[in-house]
Amino acid sequence: LSIHTSINFDKISDVMFVRERMSGDKYRYGGMMRSVKKLFQAKKWTLEEKSEIPIITHKEKIIWIPFFPVSDDFKPEDSCSSLEIFFFSNRFIH
Repeated sequence: LSIHTSINFDKISDVMFVRERMSGDKYRYGGMMRSVKKLFQAKKWTLEEKSEIPIITHKEKIIWIPFFPVSDDFKPEDSCSSLEIFFFSNRFIH
């Protein structure tokens, strides 16, 4: 399985991190702030599947979670430098 997204690289001023989900994580896309816990529950993923999904962050903000849109804060624009982020998995996660 392979999926990817583009982000606005001009908004990255420091290090990006990849981490597991944390209690209280919130993710802004589609004009709304969403709970990562509720998003994962809606997908009906097993605990093992949830633990395999990386959370891409920058300065405490979530940039992207595979299987979801890129954060509104990091959406690419016509005049920006963009960065492609890829997620690969040996397992099928639905």
